[in-house]
Amino acid sequence: MAPRLMRWTGWVFGGILLVALWALPPRAREDWFPGTSRTLFESFEEDRAFRKILREVQHSSAVYKKLVWNDSIEVLARLARGGGQGIWAQLPDSVPPDSRSTLEEAVRRQLQDSGLTVPQVPVGVALMDPRYGVHPDTPDRYAGGSGWEIFVNRDAGESYCFLVNPVYDTDSVSARRALARLLWSGPDSSLVPNPVGPCILHAKYGNPGDGTFSWLRSGGYQLAEGSMGPWVQRDLAHVDPVSRGFGTRLAYRLSPHGAACVQGAKDVCLKLFRMVNGGGYRSYNDLWSSELSPPGAFPVAYRTRGSLSGIGLGGEETGLLFRLEEEFGEERFREFWTSDQDVEVAFQAAFGEPVEEWLVRWAQARWGELDLGPRIPLQATLLSFLSLGLFMGLALVMGRRKA
Repeated sequence: MAPRLMRWTGWVFGGILLVALWALPPRAREDWFPGTSRTLFESFEEDRAFRKILREVQHSSAVYKKLVWNDSIEVLARLARGGGQGIWAQLPDSVPPDSRSTLEEAVRRQLQDSGLTVPQVPVGVALMDPRYGVHPDTPDRYAGGSGWEIFVNRDAGESYCFLVNPVYDTDSVSARRALARLLWSGPDSSLVPNPVGPCILHAKYGNPGDGTFSWLRSGGYQLAEGSMGPWVQRDLAHVDPVSRGFGTRLAYRLSPHGAACVQGAKDVCLKLFRMVNGGGYRSYNDLWSSELSPPGAFPVAYRTRGSLSGIGLGGEETGLLFRLEEEFGEERFREFWTSDQDVEVAFQAAFGEPVEEWLVRWAQARWGELDLGPRIPLQATLLSFLSLGLFMGLALVMGRRKA
């Protein structure tokens, strides 16, 4: 090795050794970057007490606001019930004047596509100002905001299901976008419901039973979002679940649990259906924790999780309940929907097979056989050998010229 190269290599390794000695022993992140860590400030008892009180105030404000919203929804439901048609659309003033009639016609058309003229319970859609109903003493006037939600009441004579979408009524662009999403229709009829979301099942089959409703509230509504689901508003029919480049996985639409379900892991399929890791109210670290929504005591039955909606099956599962209805028929689906039993027992009783077996069958019919292991495509192998041959040839030619 040349002397200059040896000196350069020695300097490099010497520098690396000095950095390693300086960094030992390993240090926590706040030791390296004390100004960017909240741990230093949260170490004070006063700061921890303040943050705890702030979370409690925000939580109470969120509950207060949703109860105020529910009072408005109850009024709209009475108007829908009194009108004899059982539908209602409520929009802010920032959208064009004819938008309400357009939206009502979309709801009516959706009911007709489902074979209904009058829904079993009043259904509707409302665009709400997120600032409406916020308690004036709340430190954060916008606390408790979220995506669209479903308000449900199952009391006899007062039942309803409303999809509520928060939108700033002072921003006409925001309102128009929300309206466009509600009126969006995909090229495939299976992308309905639109625009009342999962409430179309309430309109068609009435109030769900206690067992089914408990599961729906814990996240089962994700499987009835249909065209409301963000993942479905794309052409997914011709997208491969795994795209590769030279044997490397580049994009993966299925989650690891979803892939395991497709490959026949029934226990994983069952966990996905149970919404073990899903549901809008499952995270205790979230402002909207399950404490906010005890069964039957709070009007918000479901809150969308946005891009996290679904159970990891590439977005196709946002219409899963409608696939059940198509396969087994309306009567058997009604039996499942109105059941007071646990959802797994209700599924077995209504459809004649365990839910995990059906879900494996459905997933494999949709995704087929998955090849998820590492592999090198044939074209990559051929290109590699061609490249080696090319450079070996160049090396021989250059060597002969020097000789």
